[in-house]
Amino acid sequence: MNLFKPRQVKLINALIRHIKAKQNLENSSYFQVDGCIIGNGSQDFTKSHTSYGLNINGEKAQLIDIPGIEGNEEKFIDIIKNALKKAHLVCYVAKEAKGIEETTLQKIKDYMQKNVTEMVGIHNIPLQPQKEYDGDDYVEDITKKFNEANKKNSNIGEKLQSVVPEDMYKDTVGISALPGICALAIHNGKTSFAAPEKFPNNTAVAESLKSLRREQRTFLSRASDVDLLEVSHLNNLRNVIIDSCNNAPERIKKASLIRLSKLLQDDYLADITKQKTAIGEFRNKIQKRTNSLRDNIGNARDQLKRNMEHSVKNTVYDFFYQDILEKIIYPHIERHVKIDEDILNRELKSEQSRLNKKMSDDIQNAITSSSKDFAERIQNYVSDYQRGMMLDFQNISLELPEFNAESFDFKQLGSAAMTIGSYAISGFAIGNVFPGIGTLVGTIVGAFVGLVVWVAGWFTSKETKIRKAKSNARDKIEECAYETWNKMSGKIRDIANKLASKTDEVITLAYRQVESANQSYNLISDLESKIKKQVKHLDAEIELMRV
Repeated sequence: MNLFKPRQVKLINALIRHIKAKQNLENSSYFQVDGCIIGNGSQDFTKSHTSYGLNINGEKAQLIDIPGIEGNEEKFIDIIKNALKKAHLVCYVAKEAKGIEETTLQKIKDYMQKNVTEMVGIHNIPLQPQKEYDGDDYVEDITKKFNEANKKNSNIGEKLQSVVPEDMYKDTVGISALPGICALAIHNGKTSFAAPEKFPNNTAVAESLKSLRREQRTFLSRASDVDLLEVSHLNNLRNVIIDSCNNAPERIKKASLIRLSKLLQDDYLADITKQKTAIGEFRNKIQKRTNSLRDNIGNARDQLKRNMEHSVKNTVYDFFYQDILEKIIYPHIERHVKIDEDILNRELKSEQSRLNKKMSDDIQNAITSSSKDFAERIQNYVSDYQRGMMLDFQNISLELPEFNAESFDFKQLGSAAMTIGSYAISGFAIGNVFPGIGTLVGTIVGAFVGLVVWVAGWFTSKETKIRKAKSNARDKIEECAYETWNKMSGKIRDIANKLASKTDEVITLAYRQVESANQSYNLISDLESKIKKQVKHLDAEIELMRV
C-alpha cells in the first residue's frame, strides 16, 4: 500500500535525485576548473604533456594531458611515449559520431603494446545549451538525448577491446563533458573559467574561453548546476578513476611488475632471441666454412705429398738418364765400344763437383716448386675463408659487445698461412737427401762390372756392339736410379709431411673461430634463459596479486 499520492511520490523522487546530485557536486568540488585545456574542436592546444596535481581520497595523483593521436602526431611521438610510461590509467576520449578510425585504432594498439597500463574509453556525448530542445523540461530533454547516445558506448568499447589486451581494458564510460564542466566551473556563484584577456598571445585559447563562458551562462539559464552535473554523468568517470586509485600502492606495484615483465619479453627477450638466431645462423655458416677449409687443406696436403714425390722422383730419373747415361756413359761406350771401369771412374770423378751441384739444385727446385704451389693453395683457401667470414659478419646485425670481428683471429689465421708460404720459399736443407755423387760413382761403376767382358765377347760389328752396350747400360742406369730414389723417397716424404704439418696451426685457428661463435651463442643462450626465468618469476608474482 502506497502511503503517498502519485504527485507526492514524484516530488520525493525528484528531491532524492536533487540531494544525490548535490552530494555529487560537493564530491567533485576539488576539481580545479579553469577551461584552459578545453579545445574548440578545430585546434589542439596541447603541444606537450602537461601534468595537473590531484588529491584523490587523500592520495596524491597526477593527470597528464597529452597531444591527440588522430592525424599526424609524428612530432609528439616521444612526448606521448614518455607520458605513457608513467601512466597507470589511460583515458581515451572519442565521440560516437566520429567513431574511432582504423588508423587511430592501430596507433592505440601500438602504444598500448609498449606501455602496460589499464585503459578506459570515454564516450563524450555532445550536449549543447541552445534552445533546440523543444521539450517542456530542458533537463529531461537533454537527459533523454544523452541516454539515446549513451547506448552507442558499446560501439567505442568494442573497437577498443579489439586492440587493447583483455586484462588492460576496464570499461567505456559515457559522459557529456561540456555541461558537466560548466556546472563545476562555479565558485561562490561566479564562473571559475579563466579570463580570456589573460591569454593575449594565444587567441585560440582566449576565443575558446569566451565561448565556454557564453555556453555556461546559457546552460545555467536553463538548468541548475546540480542538474547539469547529473546529466553529464561525470561522476561515472570520477568513480572509475577513484576505483583505479584504490589500493594505489599495490596497483602501482602490479602495473610496474607487468610493465617490467612485458619490457623484458617484448624488448629485451625479443631482441636477445633475434640476436641468438643470428648468431646461431652465423655459427652454422662458419662451421660449414671451417669444415670446408679443413677438407680443402687436407686435399692440398695429399696433393703436396704426391706432387713432391713425383717431381723429385722425375728429377732423380732425369739426372741418371740425361746427365749420367746420355752425357757420360753413351759417349764413353761410343769411344771405347765397351765399359772401361777405370776410365769411367775417372770421367765420373772429374764431373763430380758439377754433377753434385746440379743434382742438388734440381732436387731443391723440385721440392721448392711443389712447396710454393702448396703454399699458394693454402693462402687462397684461407683468403676465401676470411672473405666469407667477413661477408657473414656484414650480413648480420648484432649489438652485443662480446660478439664482433675482433673476437675472431682473422689476422692470426692469415699470418699462419703466410708462415707456410715463407717456409716454402726459404727452401729445405737437403744435404742428406741425395747420397752424393761420390757414393754414386761407385754405385754406377759397380753396376757395369762384368758387363765389360760380356759386351767384348760378341763377334759382331762395332755398331752392334755399341747398340747392345747402350741397351745394357740403360738397364743398369735404371737400376741405379731406382736404388737411389728408393733410398731418398723416405726423406722426401718426411719433407712433405713436415711442410704439410705447418697447416695444423691454420686448422686449429680456424676451429677457434667456431669455438668463438659457440661461446657467443652459449653466452646469449644463457642470458636468454636467465631472462625467461626472471619473466616467469615476475608473472608468478603478478598472478598472486589480487588488485
